[in-house]
Amino acid sequence: MWLEDAAGNLSLNDTSSLVLGPAQTGVPVSAELTLAKAKLDRHHRLAVYGTAADGLAAKLAVRYRYRPGKHHELRSITKPAAVHHGGYVAHLKLPAMARRIRKGTVTVSFPGDATHTPAKLHQRIKLPHVSRTRDI
Repeated sequence: MWLEDAAGNLSLNDTSSLVLGPAQTGVPVSAELTLAKAKLDRHHRLAVYGTAADGLAAKLAVRYRYRPGKHHELRSITKPAAVHHGGYVAHLKLPAMARRIRKGTVTVSFPGDATHTPAKLHQRIKLPHVSRTRDI
């Protein structure tokens, strides 16, 4: 950009640069989704942890999809997750069938907002074998 003095004089030698962020340019930036880990907690819930760009206006959707058998339709469990300080956590309650199957796909998606583009990531996971123990 060129600088102009109070009298309206312009000179090509008097220039300056200006850096604009997404709020000023209207060009959305990436939501920067990552999936750090997905594991079963002690309550048989799937805990999904990850990071995302700070300041996302909409919540993320965290989905676990699994197929109960070769000729069955896909089933899914979805939960919203908010981003706090660049991180998110979602706890999905898995039915016994999903825990027995042990294989599925975690999908984290962001619908987009005024300053961030829509984003989606998929990761196939294998859950650990959960042994059944009884208290005697």
